[in-house]
Amino acid sequence: FNNAGYVLIGTFANHSLERHLANLECNVVAGIRLTHVFYSRLVEKKLRGAFVFTSSAGALFPAPAQSMYSSGKALISAFAASLATEAAPYGIDVMSAQPGPMATNFYTSNVSGSVPQLGSFKPFLAMANTPDEVADVVLRSVSHMTWLDTGVFTFFMRLLMRLVDVNAFVMLVRNTVHLSGDWKMMSSKRS
Repeated sequence: FNNAGYVLIGTFANHSLERHLANLECNVVAGIRLTHVFYSRLVEKKLRGAFVFTSSAGALFPAPAQSMYSSGKALISAFAASLATEAAPYGIDVMSAQPGPMATNFYTSNVSGSVPQLGSFKPFLAMANTPDEVADVVLRSVSHMTWLDTGVFTFFMRLLMRLVDVNAFVMLVRNTVHLSGDWKMMSSKRS
């Protein structure tokens, strides 16, 4: 399991470039580095195996206040799908799991420090899955799926993004984000 990740909540300008790159290093690059080491060994020794990346429902849609997190998770999902196409002949399975909100402290504190308590997250946290629930689904799905969406929220967002053109979705969000109390609070802070 490549399960590293934390969210850096705030506008892109709220945080220094160094903080964004550290977020990208943890959420994306570290998993790719580890995968390269072990994948190369499996191929060289002609061994079967599996790699599971923990992505996020955030990979499925453009989200304000988490631009680096969402884009990094989208990269992980795309990387897993691409690697799956070349790993199959070696007997190596690759999967990216896109869970929705999780019933953990992910939304309260993490390595980036205290996570702002956003009112817009509350309805989605009511749909949170436990880590055990997601792990059970993932373990049953290895070798059967390349992208695995888990949870009601992820399913809904996948469906929405298939029905609504990404350009229309971005236009809707960009024209309404300023109305959010969370946005007003975040856009005035800088770290």
